Amino acid sequence: MRIKIILLLLGLIAASSVGLTLYYRWEEPQAEVRTVDYYLAHDEEREAVRKDCENRGVSKTVDTPEARNCRAAMNAGQRVIHERTVSGKNLYRSETRSW
Repeated sequence: MRIKIILLLLGLIAASSVGLTLYYRWEEPQAEVRTVDYYLAHDEEREAVRKDCENRGVSKTVDTPEARNCRAAMNAGQRVIHERTVSGKNLYRSETRSW
C-alpha cells in the first residue's frame, strides 16, 4: 500500500514538473516591430496602431515589441503633423473662403 502511494506521489511530482516546464517555456508569438519610416508610408495602419495602443493603455516606457510599435506609430504621427504644419498644410487649419 505504501509503495502505491509513493509511486502515485512520484507520478504527480513528475507530471507537475513537466507541466510547469512547458508552461514557463511557452512563449507568445512576438509582434513584428515596425519602424517610423514604415508608419510614415502606411497611414491607415499607423492610425489603427496608435488608437489601439491608446485604447488598451500600452505603456510606451517598456521595451517590448508592442511598445516599440506604439512608439514608432506615435512618432510617425507627430512627424506627419510637424511636416504639415511647417509646410503650411496643417491638419487643423480650415480653408479660407471668400464670400
